[in-house]
Amino acid sequence: ANDLDLFLGIKGKVETKTISCWVVTNDPRDTIYNESKNSKSGSDMLPKPVSLNSIIFYLNGKFGNIPAIDETGKGDLKLDGLQKNDYTNIPVLSAKLAQYGMKITRQNRQIRILVITENNNKQIIKY
Repeated sequence: ANDLDLFLGIKGKVETKTISCWVVTNDPRDTIYNESKNSKSGSDMLPKPVSLNSIIFYLNGKFGNIPAIDETGKGDLKLDGLQKNDYTNIPVLSAKLAQYGMKITRQNRQIRILVITENNNKQIIKY
């Protein structure tokens, strides 16, 4: 018996499932991002630039949100002009990503998730 079963009367296991996700990809119509043209400096920069990795991390930290995946290879790229509430506003985020030659779309992906069930096999949590 595992610790979850022994102490809490529940079971946990990791499964691979096909799940609808927000996927950030490079846009085939990629417009080359020119950092010197698009970036600002000093106090003109409000809010601070944020990395794509940070946005993906934020989206995945929101319990109940659709999983977010970066498939661009540009995770360290800093995006200017996004407020934190823009991260979950998909049309605003999509427009910003387009300026950097990327797009965000709903796509199915195989993801490893933790499934927690009660001893009677009733599923109670999927994440």
